[in-house]
Amino acid sequence: MLQDLVRYYEILAADEGNTIPKRGYGNVNISFSLNIDDDGNLINIISCKTAAGKKMVARPMTVPEPVKGRTGTKILPDFLYGNSSYVLGFDNKGKPDRAKACFESFKEHNISILSKAQCREADAVIKFLEKWKPEKALENPAIIENLDEIYKGAVFIFRYYGKEDVHNVPMVKEAWMEFKNKSFKSPVQQCLVTGERAPIAILHPTIKGLYNGQPMGNSLVSYNELAYESYNTSQKKRQGLNGPVSEYAAFAYGTALNALLADEGHKLIMGDTTVVFWAETTAPIYHDMFSLFLDCSKLYTKDEEKKTSVQ
Repeated sequence: MLQDLVRYYEILAADEGNTIPKRGYGNVNISFSLNIDDDGNLINIISCKTAAGKKMVARPMTVPEPVKGRTGTKILPDFLYGNSSYVLGFDNKGKPDRAKACFESFKEHNISILSKAQCREADAVIKFLEKWKPEKALENPAIIENLDEIYKGAVFIFRYYGKEDVHNVPMVKEAWMEFKNKSFKSPVQQCLVTGERAPIAILHPTIKGLYNGQPMGNSLVSYNELAYESYNTSQKKRQGLNGPVSEYAAFAYGTALNALLADEGHKLIMGDTTVVFWAETTAPIYHDMFSLFLDCSKLYTKDEEKKTSVQ
């Protein structure tokens, strides 16, 4: 199955019109953008939400790949996006010191990468992070105006003068990929999926959208106790070595599967089982037809109980 998912990812990635994230990137639901100027001042907060029926919901956006392994109290910042704890240094969880620690970690991590990008957009975010005071956040009119949404866990990106999302600026993307390429320090083994020798993924991507799945996502491949980890006891915390899948293959299968699970046209719930299906093409007609055969309820009209003819 992992081989098929990697193949499907490569089909999607080869389609110029497809928005599937490339390596080093992932999809995250974004609520707002912090609109900043050249001096790092917060001009206003712009909604990124999209309509879903009568509701407005966070918009799925391609952003730098989410960090892995954030559990419990562990502080791990993402690049150029995050909730208010990380991006603004405050929340309503009753632990202000931890929120400030999240912000300081976010600030250090982002400045270290952005300093390699010689562009105005990167400099603007650096200035914002350097001058932002979490303890004075509630004095900002833009924050007060959106406080209810912020406390609900809104996720933010950065936007430059209301025109360009900073994480999409070419020089910022180059700095991000330079950082990502240097951060691959996994042991090299033969990948079970591709058959090639490559850096092995220690932590695999989380899979979201499963029926009755964990809110934070589930893992297809994981070894979370020492007894299940690699037989090579000289290497601690090497959860992925018993099922060696390369960093590339793990990213590819996780991205493809999450894309399938996010699309109702590729997913069907049968009892307590989530079924996903796809064809080796981006043309929708094939999975539409297969979906029709799997879910007979689609053969009924809304006003009639008997089946309609299928041409």
